[in-house]
Amino acid sequence: MLSADVAVPEEYERVQEDGEDELVWYADPGGVFEISFWHRDPKSEDTMAHNPGVDPKARKEYYEEGSSSSTDREEASVSYKDATHEGRKAFEMTTEFVPCPSSGDDPVRYRFRELLIPGEKENDPYWHVRVRMPAQGEAAKDGDAIFTEVTEGPKIHAS
Repeated sequence: MLSADVAVPEEYERVQEDGEDELVWYADPGGVFEISFWHRDPKSEDTMAHNPGVDPKARKEYYEEGSSSSTDREEASVSYKDATHEGRKAFEMTTEFVPCPSSGDDPVRYRFRELLIPGEKENDPYWHVRVRMPAQGEAAKDGDAIFTEVTEGPKIHAS
């Protein structure tokens, strides 16, 4: 379905919702981490409403504004840098945020580590790999290691 081989930890369970043909995600049995893989058309109808596409500047703005409904995330801190994947131009992003609604005086912060890989041509589908993890503590270090593992693993077969 994704036109790629992906690498995830062995004990993670694959989840795919009915009718969702561009997203596959994997959940760890403990519920701490989540790994998502998208192969998305940049001209899909929901690109601006629900997804800022492969442009890291647009994605940064999207996250800082709280996402699709402006209420999914608050206190978002976003950074990105140029990267490569299989010799192709890519972008690596890190976003720390508090999910909404949050409760308590010291809500748990989360982190997205993402790899965005544009298609070979401007209108080709792009790739989006995301690892969701806690933003602090040993779990954050484990999440960074998982991100390294899963972003080294994908072998793209088609743009």
